[in-house]
Amino acid sequence: MQYEYLVGGSILALIWMGFVLFRKDLFKAVLWSSIGYFGLFLVGLAILPILNNFIPPEMAFNPGYWRPDSLWDLNRITGGAGIEDGIFMFFVGGIAAAAYEIFFRKTVGKPKKNGYRLHALKFGIVAMIIFILFFKLNLIWPLIIFGFVTAFAEIKERHDLLPQALWGGIVFFVIYLLAFKLFTFIYPDFIANKYNLDNLSGLILFGLPVEELLYALSFGTMWAPIYEYVTGAKEKNIKQ
Repeated sequence: MQYEYLVGGSILALIWMGFVLFRKDLFKAVLWSSIGYFGLFLVGLAILPILNNFIPPEMAFNPGYWRPDSLWDLNRITGGAGIEDGIFMFFVGGIAAAAYEIFFRKTVGKPKKNGYRLHALKFGIVAMIIFILFFKLNLIWPLIIFGFVTAFAEIKERHDLLPQALWGGIVFFVIYLLAFKLFTFIYPDFIANKYNLDNLSGLILFGLPVEELLYALSFGTMWAPIYEYVTGAKEKNIKQ
């Protein structure tokens, strides 16, 4: 058993902890966002084994997209939802939620009472389901569509979140890219050995499959403003 994927999650955990230690005022939003994305992992853990019975293997995350080693071989058994996936989703959820505030010196106001909304996520889920039904592509593509459509719906409903979504997506993209480059420096053969490149677009950018980069951009754009969108909170500048 190799532990590359677990090491990758550890790199993200270090970034997450660095964010929290550097900006303690963001801890609530970071933790909330981490738990929120981890919750989506739990949904995927329940749905993926069922979904994989109705799609060809090349559409599944594992082995269609990649085939990393995972604890108890859960990633292969479920078709893409192992313990390491949960670790990954927990930490990227918090990183994406805090990246914009940290790099642009913003903070988060108090959530509004009765201000919770989930409409954008519903639009994203519907778009993802439609894409799965009509386009027989690997599931990474519906996940990318989910991110971009949800981000668009967030901005449509709350125009003030546009800068946070766009710049937050870009900042998260850069962080994700740098973290992945560090990971591939440690494991230079990981992409070639663990990704099913013949089943993907074949486009490589910055040494990574373009699907991986599009996922990072779509997720960052969607998740950077997710705390403010769902809770109704407003961002504000840090007082000098």
